[in-house]
Amino acid sequence: MRVANRTVYDTITFNLGNITEELYKANKVVATGKRINSLSDDPVGLTQCLAIRSSLANLEQLEKNISTARTWLNAGESALSGINDLLADTKVLCLQMANDSMNETDRADAAGLVDGTLRQILSLANTHVNGQYIFAGTKTDTRPFAFDDEENPTKVSYSGNNSPFAVKIGKDLNVAVGRDGEEVFWDSYVVIDETNNMIDFEEIWPAGPVGDVVLSATIPSGKYTPGQLATVVQSAMRSASSADGNSINYEVSYDPSTKAFSIQDGLGGNDLTELQLLWETGSNAGTSVGPDIGFGESGIDDTGNTTYNGVSGVEWGLFKTLIDLKGHLEANDVDGIQRSITRLDFHFDNLNSTISDTGFKEIRLDIKEKVISDLNLSYMSRKSKLEDADIIEAITELKAKELAYQAALASAAKVMQLSLVDYL
Repeated sequence: MRVANRTVYDTITFNLGNITEELYKANKVVATGKRINSLSDDPVGLTQCLAIRSSLANLEQLEKNISTARTWLNAGESALSGINDLLADTKVLCLQMANDSMNETDRADAAGLVDGTLRQILSLANTHVNGQYIFAGTKTDTRPFAFDDEENPTKVSYSGNNSPFAVKIGKDLNVAVGRDGEEVFWDSYVVIDETNNMIDFEEIWPAGPVGDVVLSATIPSGKYTPGQLATVVQSAMRSASSADGNSINYEVSYDPSTKAFSIQDGLGGNDLTELQLLWETGSNAGTSVGPDIGFGESGIDDTGNTTYNGVSGVEWGLFKTLIDLKGHLEANDVDGIQRSITRLDFHFDNLNSTISDTGFKEIRLDIKEKVISDLNLSYMSRKSKLEDADIIEAITELKAKELAYQAALASAAKVMQLSLVDYL
């Protein structure tokens, strides 16, 4: 059967095209080192590679998050350690100023040092990383702490919120690297010891079984939340009144919304005509215990009847302690200075606990970082097996394709040299 030249030419062209395409693919595998360079090379393998690449991108983002978290934790730990050092120095100063060898002038000079310490601590409490405040909760763009009066501060306000800033370090795992500043620098409970566990109160009740009487009550030493303190003060007052007074069934309560205490006589409001909480001993005898244990600025019945209502919210915190200490030093109040030592110890321990918590979080980051590193290695190995070529095999394949291509070209050249005479 006679085969037309056109058919021969088309067949040769088609076959050369196929061999050229195979040669191109083999050359691309060698040049890129990748077995999969397009969807047609391995549709299933490419789908798996894309999923792995997505996982690797997620791991890369988590590594960046961990780096950010570590920066925040280190900055927070540094600030808290600096504050603890300042508190330690302040305690040493208090021990010196509580000594009888110190005079009013010495204590007035020390008040200036405490004022400087207070301002340094406020600055450290406003520590930020790249413009984001660490102790502001999630309101990281808001400066969290400020004095009510820059020249003569009597209070520190908090402008952050109570939700610590957190970063994502896993699919369903977040770690809080910022802090709720209110939780760090204000205390949810107070320490009662021999420096502040005695209160005096007066029952003015001429018609009572005992009549007008000044009583002393002892609060058991320990750490108390406001609600717990209300309970123990109530019990102490009832016991003292039952033993030596008019057996008044006092009712002490704490209102979380106003952060204030109230005391009622429990007898219908007509029997106790005055109530005053007083320090029992020392230079503070006769002054209100209220500001020191959270019962407000005035310990005197301020309603005109028989109910004591705290006129200011409870504030047990580091800033309040330093502001009070400054006032004690300025007033040459040795008892107040001694009470401040206990409070400074309490704040020191609290900050140490926070610093320890920071250390635990850093350990969690280290563990998570190692897990991510292992996953990253596993994903990379799997991805390599799917898409990377065996370079020796690829080169061998390329050489074979080149040989086939050259043979096809030679064959085509020989066939295409035929003329009409060859068919006669």
